[in-house]
Amino acid sequence: MVLPDYLKSLDAMHEAEKAVGLHGEDFTGRKRKRTWAIHIRASDPRFATAAQRAEAFLKTLNLWTE
Repeated sequence: MVLPDYLKSLDAMHEAEKAVGLHGEDFTGRKRKRTWAIHIRASDPRFATAAQRAEAFLKTLNLWTE
């Protein structure tokens, strides 16, 4: 099994974000979405690169280590 290239594939990141509720409408999803938007390093999160989205994703889930 080959893992998706999350750092280069916006499609892969979209699926990962969807899987943890970053695209959901429930309270947890809204809270995560706000946290994700804070972590993303782009002038407009809609135009973030896959790498920026991956970093924000991991920070949102408290899985980011430097």
